[in-house]
Amino acid sequence: MLSQSIYQDLCQYGVKFQDFVEVSNVYMRKRKVRLMRNSLSIRPAKDSQGVVSSKEFLLPILKSQNFHFSLEFEKFSEFSNQGCFVFKSLSGHPFTINGTYSKMSYVERGDVIHLPDSELKFSSFEIDSSKVCEASELSSKIISDDIPVLLEGETGTGKSRMARVIHQRRKMPGNFVHLNIGAIPQTLVESELFGHTKGAFTGAACDKVGAIKKAHKGTLFLDEIDSLSKEMQIKLLLFLDDHSFSPIGGYQPEKVSTKVIFASGRPLADMVETGRLRKDFFYRVTCAHQIKLKPLRHDPLKITEFCQAFALKHRLVITKPLLDFYTQFPWPGNYRQLSSHLKKKQSLTKGNKLILNEEDRLLEDEKMRIVEPEQIVSMNALKKSYAGRVLRMCANNYSQASKQLEMTPRTLKNLLKN
Repeated sequence: MLSQSIYQDLCQYGVKFQDFVEVSNVYMRKRKVRLMRNSLSIRPAKDSQGVVSSKEFLLPILKSQNFHFSLEFEKFSEFSNQGCFVFKSLSGHPFTINGTYSKMSYVERGDVIHLPDSELKFSSFEIDSSKVCEASELSSKIISDDIPVLLEGETGTGKSRMARVIHQRRKMPGNFVHLNIGAIPQTLVESELFGHTKGAFTGAACDKVGAIKKAHKGTLFLDEIDSLSKEMQIKLLLFLDDHSFSPIGGYQPEKVSTKVIFASGRPLADMVETGRLRKDFFYRVTCAHQIKLKPLRHDPLKITEFCQAFALKHRLVITKPLLDFYTQFPWPGNYRQLSSHLKKKQSLTKGNKLILNEEDRLLEDEKMRIVEPEQIVSMNALKKSYAGRVLRMCANNYSQASKQLEMTPRTLKNLLKN
């Protein structure tokens, strides 16, 4: 009888139909097979050729052994359709799964089984975690027309990735040119954007092609547009009117055809009120197609999808308590912070299973250190946040958490509900 925690893990991560097994053998090239049958037989081959199919694996080996293994789909109970594949030794020969000897074992995605001169790696559908943050709002009209696009969202919400997706789907022959306004000294922005001619100013030893010209018949992505000076806002506004420009020191206007994408980490309307953004520039930019990218704290499903995609890509298993912790954490740095944290955990983990530990709990301390004045909350909200943190540290065990907080479980539940 499976324990509840093991049952939940196998339901979520156990190898199922349509999943893959990749076969590596010292005498054969790698092959990947989709699991389509209830059982699969694994025996030594009679020659050095070997056979890898959805029905059986005949694997060449250096030293003669009469092993016989099977991969069989088993239901967890006769009353349930839930189940996963089990790897069994039918000849009594042991195998190693994730470095541990066994003769029978349930198999999870990310597991690695070693046999004589062979290795089996199990995975699900190939998913690219970098594509999880693509927004569903990308209609064909946004892709096809030449109207600019404005991407708004907090840091790490995937604005750069979204811009690249738009460029790739347009299938234009030109380049994708990314210019981060905030990373360039204001005195150099005009030269980087429009280019300059030789001798246009001190130090201009040769002609320079600007980002606008480089993006001809492609996409110009202007990141952190909220960092643009008012002087440059006027010059960019003139370019947006008819897509013509002159490099610094040049007198002959040039015209380009390019899709312009703006990105801002701050609401542009607020910058108009504070006087940092010209009204005419604001109206011109906001006439574009607007896509607002949600922060992860407003979409826990995206956190789950990203974590699962990361686990499949790197052949890892993320346990349910850890995934629950991640979906409840606000991730102020969004995808960038989540991705960096997962990579850090991967590098610090010896096996292939990521569990909730002190490394994750340090995130709570980091969150408290970076609270900004406009993010200050009420005392009741602070109590609720702290109680939730303690509950997560206790693996969602209300009885244990209430003892730590010196309150009854009912009081704790009421506090978190309000």
